[in-house]
Amino acid sequence: MSGVLTLASCFKNDMPYPYLRGTIVDIDVEGMESMEIDELRNTVTLTMNESRDLRHTQIRSVTYGQAQTYPEKPIVGEQDLSSPLYVTLRTYEEQRYIWKIEARQSISRNFSIRDQVGKAVIDEENGRVMVKVGKFASLSWLKVLDYKLGPAEVTSYWTEDGSAPFDFASLTNFSEPVNFRVRYHDIDRLWTLYVERTDKNILINRVSPHSRCAWIDASGLAGQPNGVKFRPKNALAVPDGEGEPETEADEDGWTDVPYEAEGGDFILRIPDLEPQTTYEYFAYTGDEQTDVEAFTTEDEVQVPNGSFESVTNVGKYYEWYDALALEERDRTAWWGSGNGSSVMGISGSADMGYVICEPDEAVRFTGERSAKLVSRWAVVKFAAGNLFSGYFGGLEGTKGGKVNYGRPFTHRPDTLSCRIRYQCGKVNHVDESCPAPPAIGDNDCCQIFVALGTWNYKTYGGSPESPIQVNTTNMTTKFNPKGPDVIAYGEYTRKESTPAEGEDVEDGWLLVKIPLDYADSFTVPTHLVISFASSALGDYFTGSDQSVLWVDDVRLLY
Repeated sequence: MSGVLTLASCFKNDMPYPYLRGTIVDIDVEGMESMEIDELRNTVTLTMNESRDLRHTQIRSVTYGQAQTYPEKPIVGEQDLSSPLYVTLRTYEEQRYIWKIEARQSISRNFSIRDQVGKAVIDEENGRVMVKVGKFASLSWLKVLDYKLGPAEVTSYWTEDGSAPFDFASLTNFSEPVNFRVRYHDIDRLWTLYVERTDKNILINRVSPHSRCAWIDASGLAGQPNGVKFRPKNALAVPDGEGEPETEADEDGWTDVPYEAEGGDFILRIPDLEPQTTYEYFAYTGDEQTDVEAFTTEDEVQVPNGSFESVTNVGKYYEWYDALALEERDRTAWWGSGNGSSVMGISGSADMGYVICEPDEAVRFTGERSAKLVSRWAVVKFAAGNLFSGYFGGLEGTKGGKVNYGRPFTHRPDTLSCRIRYQCGKVNHVDESCPAPPAIGDNDCCQIFVALGTWNYKTYGGSPESPIQVNTTNMTTKFNPKGPDVIAYGEYTRKESTPAEGEDVEDGWLLVKIPLDYADSFTVPTHLVISFASSALGDYFTGSDQSVLWVDDVRLLY
């Protein structure tokens, strides 16, 4: 018997642990209004009620994606979320995953008095409130209408010396700055209120002309009719856009765009404009108006080589340019792919014997060819067919590659339009890195996305020409459509072959229109990103090697 025990003790367990990714799939936090879990970046973002003290946040429960997951240190209980909380999850002894739990808390603040022009400027960092009133207002006889300078339900207001509650209702004289204290939680802070007259009751803050519309940001008097009027500078031009105009002009050619909501500050969209046309405009409040000023709308610029007619054979594959093209912008490569970048001397999948993007003269919608994107199993990894604005940045051994997204672009289209054909394969490759893997046999999914932004290459790792570098071996670099430098974004995905019943199809080609959702209508972009992929999860080496996406007639609509 002892011999058996001795023999058993000599065995070593060399069986590898199964791959189990440590993930958080749900969390319950006291005072939480909403939650967003990003499994790609291992981040939980909590939106907290403004009255909560983030330094004393109660996490009630955490749910993990795998039963074998546990945190190295307790997460449940009281935590300080005034700064991000980093936690390490473990599945097996050598498998550790760092997650970030961060809380966002937006404390709404406002202040208004009688005869106010525009919105109060509230400087939280320095404890100041600055209010402008109309030019005829008496600073010694005004009335506070509304105030909120801290979180609801827990904020109180006190005199400058802190000895008694501060009474805004009895405050009428604003000839001098007014000091008072704001208290909530254990914060006790001195604030100062400044009130001054403005020489006008209506001000224009910002103007942003696009090609067929313009945005106006102005400040008028609350309680008065506010709006903007505009007309072509020569008063003769008539919009020739499709459909009925949204507005009508008066006998002097002025078209009124009234502000329908309450309040003195307003942002309005002026519709029915023509590209590269100069318009006159003014803002009004009651019977008062600004001086007449002018803006010129932008041009409507298309992407280069949108029908993929300009191609050059570089040996193992084709690149999307032609040094002899009639249009100068088609003489250099605007589009890139994972095949590589011969112009920059960068090897890609084609140098490994796998072409994932090529011209197709047999299948085309317009012109002589289309772009054909083919998903393939390349040596030891799955590779999605791809095509994008930018250039391939190089291979990371056999583990992945780097893609530099973006091309310089300063215009603001409304929609990306293209024609596609899609042969949707069944998923037959799933990599362990995929955060939400499909099942073998599920339909694959193609993806198209478009974005405008102000990305800086020093921040995003790319180059001045193509500023965003995505490294498929480091998912923290994956493109973030909700990032702070994204001005507008749109996306299209599809999990079935074309065409489907009732779709807008011509000669077998599906028309796809992707609206751009603008987060900021005033900032001018610096770069445009357009990306096509025959397998949406290709960055995670997941999809079907039977999926093929054809693309043609790519254009921007304004």
